[in-house]
Amino acid sequence: MIATARRLAPREVHRYLWTNRALYRLCGRVAPVALIIAIAAGAGDRLWPSAKVPPSSPPWAQPAQPNPVPAPKPGPVPAPQPVSPSASDVRSLYDRVAQSRDQAAFNDLGILAKRGSVEAQDFLGRLYENGKVIPANLYLAASLFSKAAKQGNDDAERRLETLKKGEFTAHVLTVLDPRTLLIQRPHGQPIPLKLYGARARRLGLYTREGKAQEEGRLNDERSRMEALFAESGDTVACFPLVAGSPPEYRCYTTTNGVDVAAWAVGSGLAKSIVGETTAPQQPR
Repeated sequence: MIATARRLAPREVHRYLWTNRALYRLCGRVAPVALIIAIAAGAGDRLWPSAKVPPSSPPWAQPAQPNPVPAPKPGPVPAPQPVSPSASDVRSLYDRVAQSRDQAAFNDLGILAKRGSVEAQDFLGRLYENGKVIPANLYLAASLFSKAAKQGNDDAERRLETLKKGEFTAHVLTVLDPRTLLIQRPHGQPIPLKLYGARARRLGLYTREGKAQEEGRLNDERSRMEALFAESGDTVACFPLVAGSPPEYRCYTTTNGVDVAAWAVGSGLAKSIVGETTAPQQPR
C-alpha cells in the first residue's frame, strides 16, 4: 500500500485512502493500541529492570571464563598438645606428696606418668616402692621404673635392677591359708609361699568344737581367696622382702597389680602386721 501511495499524487492518495475507508478506519484504531503497548513496555523496563533479557552472543564472541579453583575442604582441627612440665615442676609435686600427702599433687603426678613424663614415672615409682606415704606396691613400682628406664632414666634403671633381684613369676595352685599360697614356678615343684604383711586370724581354741569352727572358717577364707585369683588371674609376681626360712614375699596379681596380702587384710581374712597408710588414695 505504501508503494502504491508513493506512485500516486497527493490528491490521488486522498482519493485512494477514501476509497479504502475500511483500511483507513483500521489504521486509526490500531495506532492508539500500539502506542499504549509501547508505553507500557517502557514502563515495565523501568519498574523491573531484572526482566530485561540481554541479547545472547555467539559462543565464540563470549570472553573465556577461567576454570574455577575448588575451595579447600576444611580438615579436622588438631587437638591442642598438652604442655610438658619441667623437671622442677614434677619434683615440686613429688615433694608435696611426700611431705604433706597432697591428694591433688598425687593425682597430677599419676596423670603425668600416664602421659609419658619420665620424671613423673620415676617419682611415682619411688612412692610405690617405699610405701611410707601410700601403700607399697612393688609391682607397680617396677612397671613405672621400667617405663622410665626405657626412656633413658639411669636412676630408674638402677632402682629397677635392685627391685628385680629375687623377683619371680609363678602360678597359684591353691590357697593354704590367707597368708600362705601353694605356688609353682616355671619348671619347678609346687612350694608353699608365705605372704609378707599379713597374719592369719586364728581362734586359738583347743576343744573339739573350737577345731571344727576353725576348720570351717579356714575353708571359707580359702574360698574367698581363690575367688580373688579367679577374677584377677592365677599368675602372681613375687618380690622377696624378709629373709628367713622360708623367706617371705610380697605377691601381686600380674593382671591388675593387686597386692594379695593387702587384699586379704582389707577383706578381713587376715590381720596386718605392718603399718600401712591409706592416704592419699591411689588414682584410678
